[in-house]
Order: sequence, then structure tokens, then C-alpha cells
Amino acid sequence: MNAGVDEIGHFKETFWNYYKSIEKRVLELQDYVAFRRGNFRACSNEIISLVLLVGAEFDHLSKYVCGFKLEEDHNIAEYRNWLVENWRSIDHITVELVEKRIKLHPFKDWNTSSNIASPRWWRSYNFVKHDRSDNYSRGNLGTLLYALSALYALELFAFKCVTDRCNTEATLEDGAPRYIDIPPDSGRLFKLIGWNTYYMPMLETYTVRSDIEN
Repeated sequence: MNAGVDEIGHFKETFWNYYKSIEKRVLELQDYVAFRRGNFRACSNEIISLVLLVGAEFDHLSKYVCGFKLEEDHNIAEYRNWLVENWRSIDHITVELVEKRIKLHPFKDWNTSSNIASPRWWRSYNFVKHDRSDNYSRGNLGTLLYALSALYALELFAFKCVTDRCNTEATLEDGAPRYIDIPPDSGRLFKLIGWNTYYMPMLETYTVRSDIEN
């Protein structure tokens, strides 16, 4: 097995599959509370548990994406600085709940002219993490969905970074990318609006895009 397959497989096993397990638990919440903006203030112990889980995983994946050692301590300002520099128009990222047509902008405050280090959902996560008893209401459905939408977007960005690197290092005879740069199962809850990839899903197969921006 070549290095590209190894690296992509490692990412799927370490990060993407874990994201899907979190997503599954979040989807099960719909048995008790509808995913609509009018319910974004809804709180429960399960929602708080998931907020803490998603926030911790966003921190973990951010270290990986930014090239930091996973055992080191880093903060959201450091992630923000790296991502703003390396992820063009991150502040315009739009994540949509596919069945509800609710659009979320988890990084709208992150741009080159802004000094805001922490998105609102991250601040709420930290309040809950450090003092759950006094900040119970911050661990609500809205915080969870914004946090998970940010993690979802970061997962796709990270997956594309990994496959782009593997495609660059691969020897290609026909000029086409060797590795598909979107997960074969791109999630059940969200979709990323305007996300440019070399491949796009079509039915049960993939087709190469011809409108990729450099």
C-alpha cells in the first residue's frame, strides 16, 4: 500500500469516522427536539455532553490541520491565525442543514481585518467547559449545531488538504488526481455550500469537476 493511501486511511480512521459517530448522536436528538431556529435555546444534559465533545474534537483536529503537535497546548487564536492565512474566505463558509435549509456561518468573524479570535459558539463551549453549573444555558442546541457545523467544515478542509498533498506527490500519467478529495460518505446532517473539489458526488459514483478555482 502506498503512502497516499496510508495517510488518507489514517485520517478517515482517526478523524472522519469519529466525526460520523458524533453526528449520529446529534441526529438522534431530533427524536426529542426539532432542529429549527426557534429551538436553538433548548438545553439538556445530552446536548451539553455533545457540545463538550464537539468542542474538544474541534480543538484536536485544529492541531492536526495547523501542523501542531497533538500533545501540545494551543489556543483558538493560534488556530484562527493559521486558518485565516491558509483557508481562503473562511469567513464566508456556509454550512447548511440539508433537510431544514438552515444556513450557518460558523466562522463569519474570522477574516484578515478582524481581531476576533473566538467564534461565539467557541466562547459558549468554553464557558460550559469551565463552569457548567453557571453556564448551563449556553450549552444549547444552537451552540451544538454551530460547533458541529464548524467541525464538519474543518473535516472537509482537512480531508482536501490531505488528498491534495497526496495527489501532488503521486505520479500521474493522465493528469487526473489519483485520490478523491471528498469523503465517500460526506455526512448526513450538513452540506458545505460552494465547496470546490476535484471530484463531486453523482449518484453512487464520482465525476471530475472542470470548474476548479486555483
